[in-house]
Order: sequence, then C-alpha cells, then structure tokens
Amino acid sequence: MNHAGMLALVKKRKRPVEAGAQGQVEVKFKEVTLYLVERKMGSSRRNFLTSLARSKGFRVEDVLSDDVTHVVAEDNQAEVLWAWLMGHGLRDASRVAVLDISWFTDSMREGRPVRVETRHCIQNTPTGTDGSPPTAVANVSQYACQRRTTTENHNKIFTDVMEELAESSEFNESKGPCLAFRQAASVLKSLPSAVHCLEAIQGLPCMGEHTKAVMEEILTFGRSFKVEAIRCDERYQALKLFTSVFGVGPKTAEKWYRRGLRSLQEILTEPNIQLNRMQRAGFLYYSDISKAVSKAEAKALGCIIEETVHWIAPDAILALTGGFRRGKEYGHDVDFLLTMPEMGKEEGLLLHVIDRLKDQQFGRDLRTFAQKERLMLLDNHALYDKTKKLCLLATTEEDIFAHLGLEYVEPWQRNA
Repeated sequence: MNHAGMLALVKKRKRPVEAGAQGQVEVKFKEVTLYLVERKMGSSRRNFLTSLARSKGFRVEDVLSDDVTHVVAEDNQAEVLWAWLMGHGLRDASRVAVLDISWFTDSMREGRPVRVETRHCIQNTPTGTDGSPPTAVANVSQYACQRRTTTENHNKIFTDVMEELAESSEFNESKGPCLAFRQAASVLKSLPSAVHCLEAIQGLPCMGEHTKAVMEEILTFGRSFKVEAIRCDERYQALKLFTSVFGVGPKTAEKWYRRGLRSLQEILTEPNIQLNRMQRAGFLYYSDISKAVSKAEAKALGCIIEETVHWIAPDAILALTGGFRRGKEYGHDVDFLLTMPEMGKEEGLLLHVIDRLKDQQFGRDLRTFAQKERLMLLDNHALYDKTKKLCLLATTEEDIFAHLGLEYVEPWQRNA
C-alpha cells in the first residue's frame, strides 16, 4: 500500500472514533455539564475519561464555556490551576465547581453525580498547607444589621429556592419554616463567594437541618425536587397569582381558592366578591404594577415628583429610598421619603402632591390635544392660537375647555 493509501485508511478509521467521542448515549444528568482539564492529565487520558463519562449519561464539553457547571482537574496545584482557568475563558468562578479528579471517579463509580464534599474542592485561595478550602463562616453575624450584603449574590442558585420555599410555607401558615428559609437566604446572600461544598457552611448562623438538606440536594443534582413539586401544585400557583395583586394577602387568596376560583378573570366576574379599595386599585393597575421598574425610570419619576413637591412646598426635601437606594438595577416599585424642615407643615402635604400629580397626568394630555388637534399652545400662563397668532382670553378652566372645543371635565373626573 502506498503512502496515500495509508493516509486515507487512517482518516477512515478516525471518523468512527470522533463520532463516538461525542457518544450516542442519552444525557441523563442535564443539570451537570463537565469540563476535563487536559493540563497534567494528558490528551489520551482525557479522551478516555470523556468517553467513560458520556457512556454513563454525563454531558462533557470539549471547550470551557458558560454551560460548564463542574470543572475537573488532576494533579494541579490550586494557584496554577486557577490562573490557567482564568486565562482560558473562566469568567464567573462563583457559579462553577472546580473539583479534583476524586469527585469524577466517585461519580463514575456511583453512576451519577455525587455530592460535592470538601475533599473534592480545589479552592482559589486555600487557607491551610493541605489546600483545604476556606469556610464561609468567618465573621458572619446572625443579625442582618451586622452583615454587609451587596446586590452581588454569589449563591442565587440556593437563595431563589429558599425564597420559594418560604413563600410556600407562608401560604400554608407555617411561620417557623417560612422565617427559617428567609433567614437562611439572607445569610447566603451576604457571603463573599459561592458555596460549593456543604461543609463550607458549617457554623454559619440560621442554617437548620431542612436548609442543609435542600442545599445538599442542589449541590448533588443541581436542583431542588421539593421546589419542583411545589411549582406543579395547583394551589400554590393559584395563591401565588392571587397575591401578586396589590392588596391581596395569603388569607384572602386562600379564601378565593377554596371558592373554586383559579384565575384573575374569574375573581373579577364573580358577583359575590367585594373588593376593597386597595384590591380594586391592584386589579385596575395590575399590568403596570407587575412590570419591573428600572433605575433610570425611578430617577425620571423622582425628577417629576421633586418638581411637583417644590411647586407646592419649596422647602420640602425629597429623597429616593428602598431598593434603588441600595443599588438595585430593577425593582417592583419606587419609594420616596418626603420631609419638611418645620414641624407641622407636613400635614396634608402628601394629599396635595397626589392631587397635583393627577392634574399633571390629565394636564399633559390637554396640552398635547391643544397642540396637535387645535394648533394652539397651552401652558400655565396662557392659551395661544398659532393660526390667529394671539392669546385667547380665559379667566376660568371652563373658558379653556370652550376654546379647545371640549366638554368641560370636572376635577373629580380627572383621575387619568
């Protein structure tokens, strides 16, 4: 056989190997995506371990990508490995478990992803001579007022689950578990790095057995089966929907659910349900209230309110508070604090501001109508007719409406 024939034979033999490397076996553990570090491991051993993992139903990536959840290395020093990973595309280290080959071999032996333990972890900044990972417990107080918690949450995979479990407990009137899950989520949000091993939370406050069991499940399987069951529960979904309406609490939502109601439309069409003032507003403005508010929108709203407040009370002080003051990019509402330097002057101020804002919702449209439909300019001082090039005489609001050819709308009918 000549050289060209040998080369063609080699190519033909390679194709089945390459096709088989990806594997035809169904992926069983879709929540886990592995990446095997070739450094120190070698390409031949890496290829063998990749094929082994895929044959057992694991997903293995050939390149380091955002989909990777578990990085596995062999015989690498922590500092050198982390420097190599950062130089090869690992950007968000908080969401990836960087593990020793021992976790991989344990998982292959069990035929499933095993729980990540301390001995499996390769930490970026080891604290001991043996390379053991630092725990998250240092200087974490049981009181939120003694913890520094930024908007950067390194443990969102846990806190989202904890908050759903807390909400479910609240619907079931289980105050103890509700508080426990909320406190655990609060502590986890304050940690400066992600938790990859259950042992890393030993000694942390507010970490009860139920919380640890949930975290162990997430560390092992990448999700919480308890929460997945809750999400499929009809009662939970109905109560979650009903309480999303402003003015509706868990008890009212439960009462509606027991009456056989399952949608907001059913509530609105039920003749025997009497909504209170807040609930009526909640349904009326549901689409607006349910939308997220951006920081830019909050600042723009602040400018409008500040202008309105100073028009009524020039010495009033307006300050943005709530989530946006804490640095959030989005929120479900905007909170302002309105103060007066002199005691007593604050009485009735808020009502005046609200009335003024209502007039401005309405007044803006009135000015737009004047300009677009009547070729007139309307401001706080005059009504100018651009066609006739003169200011129209008006001493009352009724006169303004008459000049615009509009039927007069009473102030109490201007809640636009």
